[in-house]
Amino acid sequence: MTMEGQRFNQKQSCSRSVARDTAKARSFARARAAASARPRSRSSAANKTLAEFSFLLRWPSLKPQEKLEKYSKYACHELNFFLFQKDRDFFMKVVLPYIQNKKDKTFLDHWLIGSDLSGYLQPWAFSRLNV
Repeated sequence: MTMEGQRFNQKQSCSRSVARDTAKARSFARARAAASARPRSRSSAANKTLAEFSFLLRWPSLKPQEKLEKYSKYACHELNFFLFQKDRDFFMKVVLPYIQNKKDKTFLDHWLIGSDLSGYLQPWAFSRLNV
């Protein structure tokens, strides 16, 4: 085969390769566009957790006994903060005494009970804070 014939074959195989790669790229782009067009749903675990905490939407209408039962089951920093913001009476009667009697208080516990937080300005204490 002549040099010219070899060059022609190389060009032809190169153009086939480019065409193949272009077709793959277009196919990938179509699949990506279709995937992004689909509505994204939350995982089933997230939906279960969300449903489990749906009582917070009805918190103001719950009876005092129901509030105590829910707090006993779901007590956590997030719920404490929610109650501090949304139901100060319940917080003062139930949550505050509980937090005040905790042996190991966190930053949020100290903040919720109104403690002096200047100790957290020390480098060691500050470095132990998390998000």
